[in-house]
Amino acid sequence: MDKNLIEQLILFNSDKLPRESLPYLQNMLIDMDTQIVQMRFASFKDPMTALLISIFVGTFGVDRFYTGDIGLGILKFITCGGFGIWWLYDLFVIMDIVRKKNYQILVSGISY
Repeated sequence: MDKNLIEQLILFNSDKLPRESLPYLQNMLIDMDTQIVQMRFASFKDPMTALLISIFVGTFGVDRFYTGDIGLGILKFITCGGFGIWWLYDLFVIMDIVRKKNYQILVSGISY
C-alpha cells in the first residue's frame, strides 16, 4: 500500500483510533491491500456521535448498543443507567471505548 495513502487514511481517521496505536498501524498497513484497508476504515463509528448519544439517551443504554455492547446496553436500560452512576461514568469513557472498538475492527480485519 502506498505510504501517502496510509498517512492520509490515518490522518483522516486519527480521531477515531487510540493515539497510542497510530505508529503501530502505519507499519502494519504497508503490506495490506488498499481495498481491504479502506473497507475497514469505512466501518468505523464516530466517537463524537457516541458521546452525543450518551449525553441524550445514555441512561437507556443506547450508547452501549451503538458500540456493540448489547448485553451491557440491556443491563444499562434495565437499571436506568446504573441509577445515573453508570451514565455519568460513560460520559467520560464512551469516546475511548469507541476508539478501541474501531482499532479492534481494523486489526481483526488485517490479521486475516
